[in-house]
Amino acid sequence: MTSGHRDGRPEVRVWDVAARAPVGGPLPVADLPGKSRYFPVFSPDGRTLALTHTASPVVTLWDATTGRATGALRVREPAAVGVLSVAFSPDGRTLAIAPLGGGAGGPYIGDLELWDVRTGRWLRTVAHAGAQTLIFEPDGRRLLVDKSTKGRVLVDLATGALRPHHSDGRAQGRILFMGDKAAIGDPDGRLTFWDRDLRTLLAPPQALYTGSVAALVPYPRGELLATVGSEGDTGIQLWDWRGHQRIGTPMSYYTDSVPAVAFDRTALLISSSDGALRRIIVDPGAAATAICRQDGGLSPAEWRRHIPELPYRRTCP
Repeated sequence: MTSGHRDGRPEVRVWDVAARAPVGGPLPVADLPGKSRYFPVFSPDGRTLALTHTASPVVTLWDATTGRATGALRVREPAAVGVLSVAFSPDGRTLAIAPLGGGAGGPYIGDLELWDVRTGRWLRTVAHAGAQTLIFEPDGRRLLVDKSTKGRVLVDLATGALRPHHSDGRAQGRILFMGDKAAIGDPDGRLTFWDRDLRTLLAPPQALYTGSVAALVPYPRGELLATVGSEGDTGIQLWDWRGHQRIGTPMSYYTDSVPAVAFDRTALLISSSDGALRRIIVDPGAAATAICRQDGGLSPAEWRRHIPELPYRRTCP
């Protein structure tokens, strides 16, 4: 998805990455004051897009496959002027919203709101649980809220009950859960691996960047994650979740701003501000197929030259 301005008006488009073409025309979003952009969040299955803006108390929902509007959720916070952050539950059925309030005392973060995505129905409000960082645990039963007025807390989705999250004080930064583990990219540019409760460090911290870690991006199949450096730091690094190890060398980008990074089923996608889109295959099976299609397998003579200690076998169908 791209979000920006054209001829003084906001323009938001959904793109089909495989076809490298937009899905229909620009989304008919409201022209809001200021130069800030709409912020997109996709549901885990990629079918629903939630658009938020710090100058609008309405979260709009869109069918990402067609570009059609499917709903609008107006937050219940009475003094809301915008939305700070949202998060989808793992099954995509619940949306957590942190409203942004305003008044004589200045801007503030409102109470956390939980909404049913399919029906557009408000489910509950959880006091003191609004924050920029909202992360559902993998099973979807609890929501981790970081840096709320109550600190780091867990919200029980079934009851709305709030309880402190007693994690290690060093577990600070961008958090990504995957199964029974978590990865954290910290403000000092380091990556650390933790248990799911953020209490046990699973591997020594590994220095990545001179600045902070801008993003942690999970591979849908679960074996990999990608780290992205902040502005001024070049390099996108792949990591093995299970071994807590780097894979290969960092992939550089040559634009001033931080690129958008995502995975599809077989590849890492890197979209930079100059309009370029790079697709790097990371799935071993897909990589082998691409290599065989382009260059073919080793011939018996090439095999003897490069791998003489092993008997020849056909490498491509």
